[in-house]
Amino acid sequence: MIRTAVVVALFAATTAVAQAPVADRPLVFVGDVVAGPGLDGDAASLTSALCGAVAKDKRLDVLCAPDVRQILGFAAMSSATGAVSPAVEKLQARLGSIDYVVNGTLNPRAKDESVLVVVVGPIAEDADASSPYADKVLLKLEEVATGKSGRLLDRLPEITTRIGKAVLPTTSTTTTAPPAPLPAKK
Repeated sequence: MIRTAVVVALFAATTAVAQAPVADRPLVFVGDVVAGPGLDGDAASLTSALCGAVAKDKRLDVLCAPDVRQILGFAAMSSATGAVSPAVEKLQARLGSIDYVVNGTLNPRAKDESVLVVVVGPIAEDADASSPYADKVLLKLEEVATGKSGRLLDRLPEITTRIGKAVLPTTSTTTTAPPAPLPAKK
């Protein structure tokens, strides 16, 4: 009974995350927001909210660090009970095809302020699936919140719009077609 429950839970948790990658959308890994002193709970909330906000952009294929950790935790439990899931292999393949990494830090700044720094860049060539990171910065954002850092949640739509612009190819309005011929003179 427990073995069946673990396998069912593993399958349910992996259906959204361990899908086949979508070829026309870049795969973006949203890592955990790292917390400064006294901000652990706020950082965990911002991690989930940031990942959810980035995932709303349907032009991106998104993996979230908390989801990956949960799937790997289920995989560890299932292997302890003797069950093996192909979903873990699919997840490993998806982790190996990450295009961009989004990382954040949340730190106290002044007496009543906190600052969220979000860095976006292409995944480093030497990064492995267990700890993806960017070695080049495409975008760096700093958002300051006065009072509770939960006010940073209001700024997530703007942050995610800028993330999308940084990782998606820009569309050009120029053309390589020859100019149209001039009308004939009468």
